[in-house]
Amino acid sequence: MREAAMWRKMQGISMEGDEELLAGKCGSGVKAARKRDEWMTELPPERKHVDGLMLPSERAWKAKMEYLQAYNEFASLASNEEERKRSLEEELMDNYKKDKQSKSLLQKHQEEIRSEEKNTPSNRQRRKTGWGNIRGSLGTVRKIWQVVDNV
Repeated sequence: MREAAMWRKMQGISMEGDEELLAGKCGSGVKAARKRDEWMTELPPERKHVDGLMLPSERAWKAKMEYLQAYNEFASLASNEEERKRSLEEELMDNYKKDKQSKSLLQKHQEEIRSEEKNTPSNRQRRKTGWGNIRGSLGTVRKIWQVVDNV
């Protein structure tokens, strides 16, 4: 109604009540229409969160957000599971290497050489007499000189 009064004023036509409409004094009709428009287009706050009263676009948005949330949760669970599996495999490999492949071939070879050196007869003799045993070495030297003198 106010728009019609404005149009009439621009055209130079005046009707009874146009001044009141343009001044806003006759607010009951205009304000009631605005309140009705809001009431018809928007839900009150206590009813906005009810699924049955949602607009189709709101339902689609809610479904999309629920899907994204579920997808992110699944992805995080899957990555946690993958990380746990990877760490378990690494731990198993480390344990296997410690049990089965703890020494390299070089280390095994060096140990074999050491054990052979310990078991040779000359080393057994040295261990019995000892490197620092002067009597044992002097006794051996005397025996050698006796053999040489007799020849």
